[in-house]
Amino acid sequence: MTDFQVIPQSAWIQAVFVILFIGFFVYVLRWMSDDKKNTQNFLEKLNAEWRAATVQRDKDWQRWLEVQNERSNDCMNNVTKILGGVSDNQVKMMDMLEHHDGSLEPRVKKLIMESEERANGTTKKRARADRSV
Repeated sequence: MTDFQVIPQSAWIQAVFVILFIGFFVYVLRWMSDDKKNTQNFLEKLNAEWRAATVQRDKDWQRWLEVQNERSNDCMNNVTKILGGVSDNQVKMMDMLEHHDGSLEPRVKKLIMESEERANGTTKKRARADRSV
């Protein structure tokens, strides 16, 4: 008898099924491993793209903020210059007003004295006119 005839045929059939099951199991494990590697590579790629996009967005945001800060500083410097000019004008106007007020007071006193003299002079003339009658 040969070795082939010693093993019953049902054992050979069982061996074929066991080998097919082991092959299928190895194939499924291999497929799962490849799928896991593909998923991991996809997630790493996605994470790298996300990080690059985040870095770019942050750089863009920082550039925009720098421009806005420069604009704000320029505007504030202009406001400061304008307020300085207004302050200088106010000081000049106050000096002019003080000068005007200083020269106005003697003129007003002079006008009051002249008006009093006229009033006194007309009353004296009336009094003289009344006395002569």
